[in-house]
Amino acid sequence: MRNYYRRLWQRTKDPETKRKFKAHHANIKKLLKSLNNKNWEDTTNSYTHNSTALWRKIKTLRNSSENIPPLNTASGNMAISPAEKAESIADCWEKQFELNNLSDDISDNYIIHQNTLYFNSPTADHYHTISAEDIVNFIKTLNPKKAAGHDKISNNMLIYLPQNSEKPTKTPQKNITTENQLQPLEDDTTGSHEYNPKTPTSYAVGKHQRATKNLSEIFAESIIIKANQRSHKMLSCKPRHTNETNILSQIQLQRRLSNFLAQTSFSNPSSDTNFQ
Repeated sequence: MRNYYRRLWQRTKDPETKRKFKAHHANIKKLLKSLNNKNWEDTTNSYTHNSTALWRKIKTLRNSSENIPPLNTASGNMAISPAEKAESIADCWEKQFELNNLSDDISDNYIIHQNTLYFNSPTADHYHTISAEDIVNFIKTLNPKKAAGHDKISNNMLIYLPQNSEKPTKTPQKNITTENQLQPLEDDTTGSHEYNPKTPTSYAVGKHQRATKNLSEIFAESIIIKANQRSHKMLSCKPRHTNETNILSQIQLQRRLSNFLAQTSFSNPSSDTNFQ
């Protein structure tokens, strides 16, 4: 079952399958450990003090150290005794952990000489200039079958890249006008444009103009003009916060308001004298 769940987890990468595989693997390790302990107990219980197998096992446990062959020292001699072998191994490890000698006179002198020549040499003004034609000619020689790099731009894209690029022009905003917009009245008899008498007619017209302006601003803010960046043609005009029914209701409300103000302001012209 352990091998089955392991193969299944390698194919599916399922977390539940991995959990079952780990559980079976831990159970098998536990069983193997208990089996080894049981075998060792059975082996030791089978020995008696008179049997030669017991003393043979004890001898192998006492002489468990491996025999190290003779070693070559740094001086060229052979280390045969255990003391000589230990000394040669200690010298080898001590030499391995020594710091490297970073002061090399030959390399240091060469670097100093090159730096001196570089800083003392006059500034070179005969650099090769690169023009746009050189870049275009080099792009034409690229292999289009090569894979793209880290910038995800392939050679095929560079080859067919247009040489003359133009910035897209911004789409002009649509001018939204409302119907029945009335201009403020002015007295042309005085010849001055600053005179604006406070009459009921001018008051009603100014009030109507402010209401119409507020409705037009609300109507303009609810419009999003979508344009195609390539053809620069108007595609659609959709409201942002209102639907078409709300827009129609706003237009109807605007027309009713204009008609009401027109009737109230122009039906009774004799009320100019009573208004303060």
